[in-house]
Amino acid sequence: MLLWRNGGRSMGAKSQRKGRAAELELSHILQGHGYSVEPGRALAYGDVPDLTGLPAVFHRRNREPWRVTMELPDWLELYRSYQPPRDSNHGG
Repeated sequence: MLLWRNGGRSMGAKSQRKGRAAELELSHILQGHGYSVEPGRALAYGDVPDLTGLPAVFHRRNREPWRVTMELPDWLELYRSYQPPRDSNHGG
């Protein structure tokens, strides 16, 4: 089994393939929604981000939906830029 080191942890070739497949899947989903994201190099080993173009961390557990984690200032800016329709009941 091929192994590589990442922050003191070893990752096998099967895990690498699984991770790369997830990166490509997510990039296609985001591109399909009009976001300009690009997957990193296949064997970058942490030298470059897995995806570039959005200031967030996308993650999921096996067979679960994708989730998004982002820094608070980025979320605040995103939320501030959202303008709900005038007739909606968002308080304020």
